[in-house]
Amino acid sequence: MFTLFNKSKNKINIYKYVQLNSKSFLNKHFYSNINNNLRHQSVLLETATKIILETQLEKSDFNSSYIIDATFGAGGHTRKLLEKNPNISVLAIDRDETAFSHSEFQQMQDEFKDRLDFVCGPFSKLESYQKECKYHKQGKVVSAILFDLGVSSMQLDNRERGFSFRPTHDAPLDMRMSKQQQISAEYVVNSMSTEMLTSIFLKYGQEKFAERIAHSICARREKNPILTTHELVEFFSFLKI
Repeated sequence: MFTLFNKSKNKINIYKYVQLNSKSFLNKHFYSNINNNLRHQSVLLETATKIILETQLEKSDFNSSYIIDATFGAGGHTRKLLEKNPNISVLAIDRDETAFSHSEFQQMQDEFKDRLDFVCGPFSKLESYQKECKYHKQGKVVSAILFDLGVSSMQLDNRERGFSFRPTHDAPLDMRMSKQQQISAEYVVNSMSTEMLTSIFLKYGQEKFAERIAHSICARREKNPILTTHELVEFFSFLKI
């Protein structure tokens, strides 16, 4: 899901876009990238940037404000905004440190210089990042906040991250959005109690068989721990619920 918060005329308008035909969308934008080895494509790139640009009070408004990209990723939305208007400044946030180490980000820093600032961390701390960024200290205000929520194809395609369930991407069961996080998926699956696993599946997955799955995981790990993505997939493929 993609969400954009845009502040205009002292009101906050919330735009939500849900891809109705998810299978068609994945075939076009995700699986085609895997098969053809194409670069990551940002979701609703043209639509999101158009809304931000069109809902500003006036073009000069960008001189006294800045935009927050709370899920920077590969930087597609940020780049498009910076290219569209020379007065736009962006604070980029991402908890995945690899987002700020790839060549595209280095190129953007060289190209846009003072118009791009960044913070590596979770967007749950957005308020504190906003207060510490250089644009806030310059007296500028936030005019829009953009969220592109969910796991990135860059993370799914990197087998070492342990996100993918594809047979060719067997890897340690990691799934951390940042290497700074201490708890991995392996720890969750092999160490947490039945009650805790049930709570996680219910709260974050809305899984109606949460308790049964949690009991099955705990029974399985007493014999052998689940250590890789392939082992997790195999466990669920034989699970009877």
